[in-house]
Amino acid sequence: MLKKICFTFVSKNLTNKKKQKIMKKLFLLLTLSLFTLSFVNAQEEKEEEIVFSKNIQNTFFGVKFGASREEVIKAFEEEGLYLENRYSNKDGLFFVSSRKSFSFGGLNWGSVRVALSNGKFYAIQFAYSPENKETALSQFGNVFSALSSKYKMNEEPIKDANTYKDYYLMSEDGKYLSVSCKKDESNAGKMRYYVLLEYGDGTFYKPSDEL
Repeated sequence: MLKKICFTFVSKNLTNKKKQKIMKKLFLLLTLSLFTLSFVNAQEEKEEEIVFSKNIQNTFFGVKFGASREEVIKAFEEEGLYLENRYSNKDGLFFVSSRKSFSFGGLNWGSVRVALSNGKFYAIQFAYSPENKETALSQFGNVFSALSSKYKMNEEPIKDANTYKDYYLMSEDGKYLSVSCKKDESNAGKMRYYVLLEYGDGTFYKPSDEL
């Protein structure tokens, strides 16, 4: 079929040698065009096959959003995370690893915060704090890549000079997910680089009526 198409483009006034030369060029061009078209179609079909999850994770180290303060502490301690009382209060818990770091989602983290509302677990934030910006951005890339294979993340507009990357996702059932890379103040009052991964469920958040 391709040779017939090539023949229609060749003038009868040309010599057989020239005709054959032109035919070969046209045949090669058509073959490349068809190959390119097939490749593009295959890529589009591959992209269409990606199905993003709409169910944001709600369980961490065996405890779900809505669990009590005591349940969270017990489960986290069983994972080798211990409570730092000096940075914890009734609204939040701060955990560090008994080792230098701990693993979550196949990546290493330095600390984790748990937010409580009326004693119920409703949000969690994993933190990684390297010494320099380049390492922080590299770790952010690893986290973002892992999340992007599962969720369709939305980019948050950068509003200040200390925030380098910021992406989020919100679901219809009240859960949310965010990942960011920024420079912020540590518990000790020093400015450090951070990669922050946060999950939450707004249905368990109840504003306090205390003065």
